[in-house]
Amino acid sequence: MVKTMKMVEGLDQEWIDLILEARNLGIEMEMVRNFFKQNVTKELVAVSENNQ
Repeated sequence: MVKTMKMVEGLDQEWIDLILEARNLGIEMEMVRNFFKQNVTKELVAVSENNQ
């Protein structure tokens, strides 16, 4: 797959590739959404703690 620096709705090509791979592996979309929700929350907490 061709790698580009193009941003699509806030995601870089590497994230898009991972999402497509998850789909090809049969991982349900809801599981991918939950993963993003959980990890975004963890990242926000970590950033907040580092800024204190």
